[in-house]
Amino acid sequence: MMRRFYTTILGLGLATPVFAGGFTYVKSIDTSPTINDLGAQLKDIAVDASGNLHMTTFFGTDGNNYVFKVTDPMGAATVTKLTNDAYPTDNGAGICFDKNGKFYVSVQSTGVILRYNADGTADTTWGTGGSLTVPAPRQISYTGDASHKLLVTQFGTPYVVYTVDCATGEISAATATTYGDPGDNGGQVNELFSGHVYDPATLTIYGNAQCDLSRITGADINDLNTFTDAAILTRHACVNVSNQGIAFDSASGLIAYTAILNSRAAPPYNAQVCVYNVATGYEIPVGAQVPGYPDYIDNFAGAAFLRAGGNLYLAAESSRDQKIQIFRYDAPFPARKWSWLKKIDALPGIPGGGRIKDVAADSAGNLYFTSFYMPCYIQKVSNPLDASPVITQFSVDELASSSGNVLSVDGQGNVYFCYQGADGASSYITKYDSSGALAPGFGTGGKLSPVICGGAAVRPRSIALTGTGKLFVCVFGTPYSMGIIDAATGADGGPIVSTFGDNTDVGIVNQGQVFQSAAYDAVNNAIYGNAQLDLVKMTGANATLNDLTSYNVVAGASLHRFPMTAAGPGGSDNLQLRIDPTGQWLAYSGFVDMRTGGDNYNRQMFVIVRNIATGNEEWVGNYIGRDGYINLGACPCFFKVGSTQYLAATNHYGASIEIFQYDPAAGVGEWGLY
Repeated sequence: MMRRFYTTILGLGLATPVFAGGFTYVKSIDTSPTINDLGAQLKDIAVDASGNLHMTTFFGTDGNNYVFKVTDPMGAATVTKLTNDAYPTDNGAGICFDKNGKFYVSVQSTGVILRYNADGTADTTWGTGGSLTVPAPRQISYTGDASHKLLVTQFGTPYVVYTVDCATGEISAATATTYGDPGDNGGQVNELFSGHVYDPATLTIYGNAQCDLSRITGADINDLNTFTDAAILTRHACVNVSNQGIAFDSASGLIAYTAILNSRAAPPYNAQVCVYNVATGYEIPVGAQVPGYPDYIDNFAGAAFLRAGGNLYLAAESSRDQKIQIFRYDAPFPARKWSWLKKIDALPGIPGGGRIKDVAADSAGNLYFTSFYMPCYIQKVSNPLDASPVITQFSVDELASSSGNVLSVDGQGNVYFCYQGADGASSYITKYDSSGALAPGFGTGGKLSPVICGGAAVRPRSIALTGTGKLFVCVFGTPYSMGIIDAATGADGGPIVSTFGDNTDVGIVNQGQVFQSAAYDAVNNAIYGNAQLDLVKMTGANATLNDLTSYNVVAGASLHRFPMTAAGPGGSDNLQLRIDPTGQWLAYSGFVDMRTGGDNYNRQMFVIVRNIATGNEEWVGNYIGRDGYINLGACPCFFKVGSTQYLAATNHYGASIEIFQYDPAAGVGEWGLY
C-alpha cells in the first residue's frame, strides 16, 4: 500500500497529494536575502563531499556575480556568500567539485576556468592566480577520481566537449562532437550541451542538449575521439535557452535535468526537472507547473543530487526567485502503469486531406472515430485488439468538417455527433442507433438543429454524456460556457454556466476559457473541463445537473502552462477529456511540447491519466520515432475487454489510434507529479 499524505496549497485551496515512490517535495531554501540582488538569477549548482550546496549566479544588476554556499541544506540551511572575487555576468558560470575539494567556475565571456579552495579563496596554483585560460568554456563537470579531469563544453561552431587535466591544466587535443535535436523533429544534429555529466562505469557522457537528454559513449575519456556513439534519449521541444542543468546519481542510475519549459512568450516562465531512469528509459517530471505552489520552479533550473540521513535528495534551482527546491527520492522509481500496446492505422477511414479528430468506445469495446478538415463519415473499428482490426463506415450520412467533430457513445450503443457551425443556426448534434441509422425522437429525425442551451441557440464545441440521461454541451462563443440537453430528445436542460481556465497562464482559475471537452464524475458529483490543456474542476455544496449554475466552486485540478494556449502551430482544437465508465480514471489531452516559431516544430502530445480518488497522474505517450508517439490530438477514451482496461488516443498528424494497456501490478502503484 502506498503512503499518501496531503498538504494544503495556500492561495489555491487545493489539497495536493504527496506519494512514496518517486520524488516528494520537502522544502524550499530562499537564498535571496544573502544574494541581496533581485536582478541576479541562480545559474548552476554543485554538491561538495559533505553534502553542502554551492550555487553560481548570473545577470547580477551591477555585472558582478559570486558563488554562494548552503551549509546543511537538509537542516538549518545556512546561506553564505563564499567568494569575494566577482566574475562577470556570463552564460557559462558552471560549477563542479573535484576529489580534492577544489571547486571550479567556468567564465565563457573571458575564456577562463577559475579554481577555488573549499573556503572560497582563489587557488593560486591553478593557471595564473587561480585562472586558467581555455577555449570558450560554457559548462563544466568532473569526470571522476580515476581520470581527475574537467569535461568542458566549448561554445562555438561546431559544439564540442574537451577535457582539462585537473592536476596539470593540460587541455585535450581531442574533442567530442555533441548531439541533440534543435529542430525538435527527431533528427540528430550538432547541438550545445548546456550541461553534462560523465559516468566512468559505462564511459558515457550525458548532455542536456537544450532540454533534450543526449548521450555520447566512447572507449577512453583520455581520447575523446573515441566518443562517437551518440543517441538522443528524450526530446522536449523548447525555445533554446542556456540556463539548464543536469545531475547524475550513479548509485541509483538516475539523471535529473532541466527538460520542460512551460511558458508563454512573456513572464512568468516556469520549468520542470525531469528525472530519467537509465535502466528503464522512463522519466517523470518533478516540480509544480503553477505559480503559488511551494515546489514551483521559476525559470529553468540547475539540478544536483545529495545524500543526507541515508536519503537521496534532488535539489533544483528556481532561478528567477532565487530559491532551491528540495525533493526526497523514495525508492523504487515509478514504472509505467499505462504501456503502449499497438497502433491502429486509421487512414483508410479518413478522406484525403483530412485528419483524425475524436475517438469513443461502446460497452463492447468497439471504437468509433471521426475526422475533420474534410467532409467525413463516422468510422467504426470492430475488435480493435485484433491483429488486423476492421474499419467500416458507421454513419449513414456524410458529415461536414468542423473543429467540433466530437463523439459520445451511451450504454445502449447510441452514438452522438457534434458539429460546430459558423453560427447557432448552422450547428447541430446528431444521434445514431447502434446500426448507424439516425435515431428518431432526438431533435427532428435524429438531428438537433439549432442546439438550444439556456434558451439560446449555441455553437457546440464538444459533447459528453453524463451517464444520467443528459448530454453536456461545451459552447464556443463569448463568453465561453457550458450547457446541458436531454440525451433522449435534445430538449434544453436549463441555464448555462461560464467555463473557466487559465488563459493568461499565471496559475489562476477565474478567467473565461473554452472547455474543449467536459466530463461528469458521478461518484463525487463533479464536472471536469479541459480548458486548453488546463484541467479544471467544478463542484458545489448543492450542485445538481438540473442547474449547472449550482456548480459554483471552481478550482484548477492540474494547470499546465505552455506556449500554445488558444492558438499556435497546428492549432489547439483537437483536445478532449474522458472519464472511464467505472469512475476511477480521467484522461485528458494534457501537455504539448512544441516550438513557438517556424515550420520545423514538434507537435508531441501527452495524454495525462488521472486517478480521480487520489489525484495521482501519469503522462502517457512517447517521443518522436518511438512506439506510442502522439503527434498532436491525443483525444482519449477508455474501453475494457474482459477484465483488462485500455486507453485509446488519437494521433492527429499520424492518422492513427494509439492503444495503451493498464497494468495494475506495475511499479509501486500510482504516482503523482507534484
